[in-house]
Amino acid sequence: MQNPFLMHPTVLQTAWKDLRRSVVSATTLTEKLKIVSDFWKHAPTSKPYLDYLAPQTWPDAWTLLDSRLLDNNSISLGMFYTLLLCESREFNADRIRLAMIRQPSYAWEGLVCIIDDQWVIGYDRDRVCELASIPAMLVMHTYKYDLQKRCVKELLTDNTAMQTA
Repeated sequence: MQNPFLMHPTVLQTAWKDLRRSVVSATTLTEKLKIVSDFWKHAPTSKPYLDYLAPQTWPDAWTLLDSRLLDNNSISLGMFYTLLLCESREFNADRIRLAMIRQPSYAWEGLVCIIDDQWVIGYDRDRVCELASIPAMLVMHTYKYDLQKRCVKELLTDNTAMQTA
């Protein structure tokens, strides 16, 4: 299969729609998350541009795909939208959220998608990670989809609540 991110925008949109359908056919949660992660790992990345402190400026799912401006943070946003818009509707706004995490000991920070407070995609583009396996993690900001306003909104975060050893 050719990389859909390098194809015509309508081909990319069709591939993304097929992805959202194919997640339904996977039998386990980790298989579903792996399908999403495998699709998005092929996205070419640009220099950082998504301002994680301004979710009101984040593109909606279709604008994100059409723009093809994808940095590591917006890829996690794309994964989030993919799960949220799956045909089965099993990944509702209560099960998934975005988190801006920081690992001071590794000089790393980024936006990741957290599922069921247990699984993380967008941290390592090649795999689905268990939240507890990410060392020295601080959650700086968390975001959830607001169904009424149809946008991503920041939640208040207690930075100590999700620290890992």
